[in-house]
Amino acid sequence: MSTIEVIEGLQRRAALSVSTAELERRAVTKLKQIARTAKMQGFRPGKVPMKMIESMYGGSTRSEILSDLISEAFSKLAQEQQLRVAGAPDVAPQGELQFDSPSLEFSASFEVYPEVSLGPVGELEIERIHTQVGEAEIEKTVEVLRKQRVSWHEVDRAPASGDQVTIDFR
Repeated sequence: MSTIEVIEGLQRRAALSVSTAELERRAVTKLKQIARTAKMQGFRPGKVPMKMIESMYGGSTRSEILSDLISEAFSKLAQEQQLRVAGAPDVAPQGELQFDSPSLEFSASFEVYPEVSLGPVGELEIERIHTQVGEAEIEKTVEVLRKQRVSWHEVDRAPASGDQVTIDFR
């Protein structure tokens, strides 16, 4: 279980850990999946050697899977700690990444929604605002709605003021 550090106000920081064994397991599975359909000059489709697949797609595949694992670890942490996270976390590695160690350590900085508590609802007072709407406001609103909902159709006459014209420069 990770501890959540309060930085300032609504800012929080948490330590995340990602298993390198899980990263490798998922990477091997994904690379095998890529190898089945990989096309490379000099090889039949699906017959490219795994070393070549590893050299071509290994880095990007591991990067993608690492991103997924970090996202899963953060989601799990937020759910366990019952955090209401506002936005995406800013994730950074803690020190140099050592892929030969059992786990990779990351630091996630994020914001949470503020806790809002209302008193008893029965004691709340609401001030009702009364406004007068005149004929001018009604006419203005109707005119705006009329302009928003206009429908255009073709006519066989010269264009007049307020018409929409399509010009073809051929």
